[in-house]
Amino acid sequence: MPRRKQNSPIPMTARDRSMLEQTSKSRTEPLRRVERAIILLHYADGLSITEIARAMGTDRMKVARRVKRARDLGVMGAMHDFPRTGRPRLVTDEARAWAHAQAAIKPRFWGYSGESWTHSMFVKHIADHCAEAGFPILGRLSRLTLIKLLKSSGFGPPPVVRQPSNRARRKPLVLPGAEQ
Repeated sequence: MPRRKQNSPIPMTARDRSMLEQTSKSRTEPLRRVERAIILLHYADGLSITEIARAMGTDRMKVARRVKRARDLGVMGAMHDFPRTGRPRLVTDEARAWAHAQAAIKPRFWGYSGESWTHSMFVKHIADHCAEAGFPILGRLSRLTLIKLLKSSGFGPPPVVRQPSNRARRKPLVLPGAEQ
């Protein structure tokens, strides 16, 4: 019979244990947190990583990663997700600021015939001038991406003010002799 490896203990206070027990029985916590709490409780009770994985119907690596994180960061550190690195931003903050500055200037200043920017006119302007400003990445963005970039930071086209129609401005016609 193979020798069973001795589990190295996870440092856990009584408060940590009660929090794990409460989380493991919760019906409102996200499932991943409930599973993590159950893994840590089983491990603290002396079950092996293989036994925990078999009992929970998951793979050994998931259990081993959670136990390793608990050893390294403590119980509370093992319960939380860490932010992922994600894909790096292609458009820098400086490039965004330059695009905003361009959008704030009236198109007439640049020699365009319009009084305000249209999406297509603005995208063409950015594509034509971004390289000389030092932001060539903006020239490769699609029209939709560039507009989303501006709208995401609160910059968008000015609100359209609609004039009341002529019917609303007309006074009712009063005929002589008609009762009111």
